[in-house]
Amino acid sequence: MEQVLKATSRDTGKGAARRLRREGSLPAVIYGKGTEPIAVALDYLETTRVLAVAGRNAVLRLELTGDKMETMDVMVKEVQRDVFTGFPYHLDFNRIVAGQRVTVDIPVRIIGDEQITDTGLVVQQYLREIEVECLAIAVPDLAVADVTGMTVGDTLTVAQLKMDGEGDIQHDEDELVVSIIAPRAEEEEEEADEADAEEAQEPDEEAVGG
Repeated sequence: MEQVLKATSRDTGKGAARRLRREGSLPAVIYGKGTEPIAVALDYLETTRVLAVAGRNAVLRLELTGDKMETMDVMVKEVQRDVFTGFPYHLDFNRIVAGQRVTVDIPVRIIGDEQITDTGLVVQQYLREIEVECLAIAVPDLAVADVTGMTVGDTLTVAQLKMDGEGDIQHDEDELVVSIIAPRAEEEEEEADEADAEEAQEPDEEAVGG
């Protein structure tokens, strides 16, 4: 289902942006290749709802009214959030045209790890997202790292990832995504290091006794 945002053109400036936020609006800017940026305002609650439903890499239909009236396809370029609340206070959009390719980050999901972790081994994940170049209208949702049947010492690289769509992964094929490790050896080594450190901090009884 296509997600639609309704926006109105707005004045620029910090004072204008603050006023919009007090009124329940979310300031935003639309960028496009070969076009001037367009400053717009969106309804805060409706926009956050649409973004939550559509996801971060979705193409959205934006209906612009006010001084400039047009309908366009956009993708979220950046969400600026309050450092304390995490709530968005400004959006940047990229205008999308037919056939346009974009570079986006998609999540890496591990599957088949239940049997591995049940044996006490650890699935160590090094890449949680990968950068992909693809058509804007066909962004893959995720990349899958299938670790079924792997055991301690085994690794999985970028070349072995499977995406649920078409795209060019912008990483070296040999880059490590997952490895299977034995945590007990690491824990024993850490405990030994801690014991050595504590022993080094203890005073020498003969020296203390004089």
